[in-house]
Amino acid sequence: MVSTYGEVARAAGLPRGARQTAAALRSAGRLVVNVATLETLGATYTTLKSLAQPVQVSLVNIARGVDQLETLRFEAVNPTFLLCVGKLGS
Repeated sequence: MVSTYGEVARAAGLPRGARQTAAALRSAGRLVVNVATLETLGATYTTLKSLAQPVQVSLVNIARGVDQLETLRFEAVNPTFLLCVGKLGS
C-alpha cells in the first residue's frame, strides 16, 4: 500500500520518493501516476522504467458537453497521461 499521497505526487521529480512508493506496494500491487505535461511524463516514465518493467502509458482525452444555441458541442479539456507499473508477486 502507498504510504502517503505526497510520495506518489513527488514520484516524477524525486526518484527516491518513487523508489519508496514502489517498495511500499504489496506483492502484485500496481502504482498509477497521473501527469499533465510532457516534461513530467518523460521524467516519470524514466523513473518508473528504472523500477520495474513494463511501464504502461495512456493518454486520456476528455471533452465536456456545452450547449450552443439549439445544439450540443464538445469542448476539449487538456489531456492527461496515466502511467502504470506493477510489482511482480513474490
